[in-house]
Amino acid sequence: MTEHEEKDIRAYCSWIHCEFGIEFSSGDPTVPTMYVFHKEMESTVEANRRIAEEIKEATSRLKPIVYNFNERGESLKFQIGIVLKWILLSIPVSIIIWITAWGWSNANDIEQARMIIESSENVRVLANRVQKNEDGFYFIDFSPGRGDSTKPFTEFKAVNKQTMRVILGRDSSQLKK
Repeated sequence: MTEHEEKDIRAYCSWIHCEFGIEFSSGDPTVPTMYVFHKEMESTVEANRRIAEEIKEATSRLKPIVYNFNERGESLKFQIGIVLKWILLSIPVSIIIWITAWGWSNANDIEQARMIIESSENVRVLANRVQKNEDGFYFIDFSPGRGDSTKPFTEFKAVNKQTMRVILGRDSSQLKK
């Protein structure tokens, strides 16, 4: 051991005697180990103190909002106030969304109703002309148009000079399995 280390160990032994009343001789073989543990504990305590100061400094920069509730029931009233605030803010937003959806729905329903009304007469007339043959096919017989009112069809069959047959589909109950 160096002279400096022996001096430190003697100072440590006198500190233990003054602080705790326990007497160790500087030649005791356990004293150097206790001294090393003591120094490590001091450095750990100092490091923890520095970390705590840094954390305290960092939290002071955050400037958190602190609410002090001094009477019974104040925190409940505070929470109720927060709920009421959110309700009052969400009601107008919900109403605006509902009105927008309602208006959009009405506008689309009106357009669909207008299309149904405009096409309902044609659909009724066509439905009255639908026929079914022995094979289960549905068809409509059309007469040739007069003037320029004839419209082209993609699938048709000339039955005779004055009648065209348009195939609409087949009855699913008469399909051969």
